[in-house]
Amino acid sequence: MSKPPARLASIVRQRLAYYLQANPMPYLPLDEKKARLELDRLARRNFETGRYDRFRNHPRAPARLTPTRYVEHLVGVWVKEADFFYRLAEQDAVCWNELRQTLVHSAASVLGKFPSSETGEDYAQRACAQILLADYPFDVPFLWWASTIAQNIVLARGRSKDRYNDQVVSLDAPIHSDNDEMPMAWQISDPISEFFTEAVQERDLVQRALRRLNKQRRTVIVLSYFEEWDDLMIGEALGINPANVQTLRHRALDQLAEFLGANPVKVKHTRRHRIDKRKSGRRKKNETRVPKT
Repeated sequence: MSKPPARLASIVRQRLAYYLQANPMPYLPLDEKKARLELDRLARRNFETGRYDRFRNHPRAPARLTPTRYVEHLVGVWVKEADFFYRLAEQDAVCWNELRQTLVHSAASVLGKFPSSETGEDYAQRACAQILLADYPFDVPFLWWASTIAQNIVLARGRSKDRYNDQVVSLDAPIHSDNDEMPMAWQISDPISEFFTEAVQERDLVQRALRRLNKQRRTVIVLSYFEEWDDLMIGEALGINPANVQTLRHRALDQLAEFLGANPVKVKHTRRHRIDKRKSGRRKKNETRVPKT
């Protein structure tokens, strides 16, 4: 749904009134009028950015999740989470300490699988800088949402300084979408998050294969495909002819294909060192045949 419903403001007002009737004791972070305006703004943003579609189309989402039911869910989460979020925006020290401790624990749990010279505190500090800049959707618990950002920042170190850095990765895309024990609302994923996970896995596989090449072939592959150097520049750096660079690249690609279990890589460029078939044929005709005994 690219556009919010035309009657969204009335739906928000109606759902908030029903919520307050069913829960007469809750404390609203804002007065009722300001709460309606804030919820209307949040709902419109979630509809326009496609957040509602991702929530509705998730396999664990309730059947027939209409905009009205989504707004009802949004009201409940906002009442529970808005106070903490707004106190963070006002620089409340107690809230920031609680958030930082949660983020340190979350980052440390991922660092166990992806060792780094940096600590959980370093990644938690970076995540804190992103929390208020990101648009919290108010349809998942805030601390879990913030923890996911911290964990994805740790995973982002898997990217090297090449073309993968040009890809836009959603920091709040859940990384535990296959965990059956987590509530459905904690598993609404951003489609682009899958790209990042697959990219990191593929890069790890390629890096392991590159390490099996000798130093000269590995250097040619890295400079050719990651740094985008031409054969002349690579030849000058290695002290060899450009023709030798091309030969090394062909052999390295064939070797990588063998390591990765694929078919030999076919290179469009003509090999400069292949045998001239016509000359070879003439040589074979002129050779003295040994009679069979």
